[in-house]
Amino acid sequence: MILNLLILKSKSMKVNCIYNDPKNLPKNIPNNFDYGLDLHTKYLIMSILLCENKQLWYLVDENGRPSFFPCQIFKIIDNKMDLGYFNLIDWEDNVYPLNKKLIWGYYEICFDKNHYENIIDREEKALQIYFKRKEEILKAYEDGYYFFGTD
Repeated sequence: MILNLLILKSKSMKVNCIYNDPKNLPKNIPNNFDYGLDLHTKYLIMSILLCENKQLWYLVDENGRPSFFPCQIFKIIDNKMDLGYFNLIDWEDNVYPLNKKLIWGYYEICFDKNHYENIIDREEKALQIYFKRKEEILKAYEDGYYFFGTD
């Protein structure tokens, strides 16, 4: 089944990395991994994840490696957003201790229980889908409209 969503006047949330050293972070920011992001670099938000503890995580990619990062390490530079889909998460996937509750983003990240884990595990098919959706978002942003599909 092919499902497409057309939204006029595309908006694309962008952030700037303001912290990248887990040893030098303000309090209450998860610091148990190396972020590997470049300071003062603009990133496109591909998905937003809300966890049980009310912590927000942004899905961005650095050098072709998409991952979720805590929102506090970024400054929002463009807060307009049309991510297409959202889903209340009612499945237990045991992927990282995030206790996910709600996700916004492209179709597969919201509705495929394994897509998130497959991205983190760098599985080729999941990465192809991720980068296809990213390309669609960027093209739509440039063209001034948003065509967001699944296939």
